[in-house]
Amino acid sequence: MEISLDFKGPFLFKDLENEKDVKNPGIYIWGFNYPIENKFIPYYVGKASSISILARIVKHKKDICDQSSTYTRLSGSFMESFYKHDKLRDLIISTKNDKNEPPWFKDLPANGVEYLNARWFIKMKTNNDPGELSKYPISLIKPKNDFLKSHIDDLVICYAVPEFKDKNLCHDFYEYIESIIKISLKGRTFGKKEKHVTSNEFKLNHITYSVTIKNKSDKTNSLFNLFKDGFNEVYLGY
Repeated sequence: MEISLDFKGPFLFKDLENEKDVKNPGIYIWGFNYPIENKFIPYYVGKASSISILARIVKHKKDICDQSSTYTRLSGSFMESFYKHDKLRDLIISTKNDKNEPPWFKDLPANGVEYLNARWFIKMKTNNDPGELSKYPISLIKPKNDFLKSHIDDLVICYAVPEFKDKNLCHDFYEYIESIIKISLKGRTFGKKEKHVTSNEFKLNHITYSVTIKNKSDKTNSLFNLFKDGFNEVYLGY
């Protein structure tokens, strides 16, 4: 069964609210406009399965701005690099030889450290206090020093509503599509891949689905440059 995605945007949050189909479930990409070349640089791929895309992003924004938020984010200096560096993969995933790598990081699986939720989580996983993380790209940041929070209005959003109407579509359905989008982008994004996918196809409830990204077939589309020709985990950068 064919699932067609046509990403729209990028929109600032204040403009996103004016889009009618954003009130449907779907997939979204949060990112930044690279100022020199006016290029959209994805940062995070997300899904809205049981609520609308708009409602999910409103919740994201609220969580980010909450004074008691414990989310782990990229450090300020690395966030600033999104505006200066085209190779997103280099900013997200550090090599194992990084001299600034904190000692506790070596105890975590190489493929499981893209997103850490809080200091207590790291302590539970490593049995050690993570200590000072400011020199490492993935950092625990106090609210007053939160670069993401202070630049929340600079974030722009692209989104797509699957051209397949079925009110019974489940959470797993959107997780598969979200994972396919992650491996379709030229650059790595912040956050883990929920489902193991290696192509644009997945099977769910005895039905095989095939995902087509319309933006990939139109070179005049403003989002054409975001996507690779194939589906794999080799990230080329933008």
